[in-house]
This record gives sequence, structure tokens and C-alpha cells, in this order.
Amino acid sequence: MISVKNKIVKAFTVLVPSLLMVSCSTEIASRKVVDNFKKQVSNQEVKMNEAELSCPLTGRDAEKTAHLYHKYLDEQDKLNLRSQWENKLYYTGTYNMPIKVKYFGDHKNHRSLIISLHGGGSTTKEANDQQWENQIRLYNNINDAIYIAPRAAVDAWNMWHQEHVDVILNNIIRSYILFEGVDPDKVYITGYSAGGDGVYQLAPRLSDRLAAANMNAGHPNEVTPLGVRNVPFALFMGANDAAYKRNDIARQWKVSLDSLHKLDPDGYTHFVEVVPNKGHWMDHKDSLAITWMSKYQRNTNPNRVVWTQDDVKHASSYWLATEIEKSKAGDFADVIKDGNEFTVKECTFSSLYIQYSPSTIDPKKPIVVYFNGTKTEYKPVFTLENMMRSADLSHDISLTYMGRIKVK
Repeated sequence: MISVKNKIVKAFTVLVPSLLMVSCSTEIASRKVVDNFKKQVSNQEVKMNEAELSCPLTGRDAEKTAHLYHKYLDEQDKLNLRSQWENKLYYTGTYNMPIKVKYFGDHKNHRSLIISLHGGGSTTKEANDQQWENQIRLYNNINDAIYIAPRAAVDAWNMWHQEHVDVILNNIIRSYILFEGVDPDKVYITGYSAGGDGVYQLAPRLSDRLAAANMNAGHPNEVTPLGVRNVPFALFMGANDAAYKRNDIARQWKVSLDSLHKLDPDGYTHFVEVVPNKGHWMDHKDSLAITWMSKYQRNTNPNRVVWTQDDVKHASSYWLATEIEKSKAGDFADVIKDGNEFTVKECTFSSLYIQYSPSTIDPKKPIVVYFNGTKTEYKPVFTLENMMRSADLSHDISLTYMGRIKVK
């Protein structure tokens, strides 16, 4: 009779080689996908088949493909953006946005980029041109940074609110990273008057691109402070700037940001100054915000994402994503991340995905998602399909994810 001990030993000797074969075959398949992908990237033509796109990759191989693909995207973007960068004229569709540029400090060490939005709005082209001229001269307390003042593509009150603005600003940021060596974690936005209106709108929409934001003398319209959870936000307003109740709204934002930061100490970093005895023009008191912003760098892996979808819709925010065609203005998600655990506190999106990469989670442990009172565990899976989807969307290695989970 065979003893229980001998049965266990026999079973173990059969099981271990089987597990090793599965592991080995997975690594071999992963390596083959990477080798083929590398060849295609070298040939500047990526056409992987469906089996390769969905093949599970090891964490190391997933990271490798991301770096390979971003080298490919870099070359493509250099071709597409070089003339716009050289001519200082950016465009998308029928919208054209020329820029003025000033260099502060050592030209060889420009690692920071400040984008500064001018005022004006629903007035003449000449008046908006003058506001643009003023904006490039507005600040001088800048160290080792490239300071850019774009000229709005339209002469309208909402000239910085519209969809083309996000596309063009992203292209400006991308080109200065590629051609001028700007650190993608040191990109800042500021704006005055109608440009301040724009900062209210753009800081939440472009939050995963920005290190910090500064709003001056503007009006938020429908925007609330919720979306700037991960963007240090400076707000300057003249105490006597009563048009459209801008001063009262600024005070309300201070109260809201104070409360939000108290409830969530890791988020809602802010600096609000309602300048006494000043109206719409603050006599450069707002220049303090430039120094304040420069202390911060972008955080691409925050421990919480609070995402409010704007009428200019985005497909992702940090490690959250949605099916943009199914999304609508006002959709909201609040998700907390703790290592491999994700807690969905609130979600009104019709579809929501959690994205991850080997560097943002522990790939050796399961991912746990808490949603609607249910706990669900997932094995981390990395694929080319996920990597390329997020890379094509962001063109940013820090916002590229090789895995994703459909939560809703």
C-alpha cells in the first residue's frame, strides 16, 4: 500500500514540472512578442496581430515594450511637431495658435515650462493682440524656465475653454519636451482675467500633465474645486474685483479648498490670496504665485483621483479611464489607491477602468477592487494592447499602463 506521504510526494513531483512548464511557456511567449515588437518598432511600422496584442507579458517585458513604443512615438511626434515648434505656430483643424517665448536663466538648463494665458475675450482682434503682448511681459521673477504666451485661436469670452485648446497645449508641451529638454514633471499653467477663466477650466482637465496651476482675476463659470485634487492651485484675486462676483467666488473657493484639504491632507494643496484694496489689476501681486508653483512637481501616481468630466471630454485622468463616447459632462469618479487596493468611493461614469503598470502596483500580488460593497480580486495581466492604447492617448511614459480592469 502506498502511504499518504508517498502520494503527496508523487503528486508534487508531477505538479512542479507542470507549473514550471506553464511559467516557462508564458515567458517564452512573452519574449517572442517583445522580439517581434522590437523589429516592427525598428522598421517604424507597428502592426501586431490580435494574438500578440492580447498575449500576457511578464512585468519586465511589459516595461520594455512601453519604452520601445515611446521611442517610436517620439520619432513620430518629432516629425509632426518640428515645423510648429520652429515656426512658433501651433494648429489643429482650422484653429491656429501662435506663441511668444521667453527664456529665463541658463538656456542649457531649461527644465521647467510655464504656459501663460492672456486676457481679453469677446472684443476686437487688436485688443486681444494687445493682451497677448502684455502677457509675455507680465512676469520677471522666473528662474531657469521657458515662459510661453500663446495667442488664443479665437476672439471669444470662452477662448480658453474650447476643445482645440487642450489639443494645442498638449502639443506645445510635447514639443518642448522633445526639442528643448523640458522635464514633463515641471510644466505649469497660469493666466490672467479671461486667461484666469481658462486656468479654472484647464487645471482639472489637464491635471495629469501639470505640476501646478495659477488662476488670476478670472471666473470659474461651472467649474468646482473638486477636480484640482492633485494639482497644487494658486488663486489671486483683487478684493475689489466685483465684476461677475469674481471676488466673492474667490473667497468661496478659498473656503472650499481649505475644507477639502482638511478632509484630504494629501490633496488640494493651495495658496489663495484675495489682495486688499486691489481691483481687476493687482499690480503684480500675483507674481508671488510663480515662485510658489515652482516648488512642486507633477505626481503621476496619486493615491486618490477625483475626476469630474468636463464638456470638453477626456478619455482618462491619471490611472482612471472611460469609454469617451459613452461619457458625458458632469460624470464623476472618486477612487482611492492603496498599493494594490482600489476603493471606488463614488462613480457616475457609465464605464470606468482602473489602469496599472508593473511600477504602480506590486505585480506579484492580486489587485483588489472595492466597489458598491463588493470586494473583487484580479490577477495583474500586462498586454501590448493595453500599453499601446494608453500610450497612444497620452504620449507620456509616466501615463502609460500595461494593464486595466473594467470596474463598471
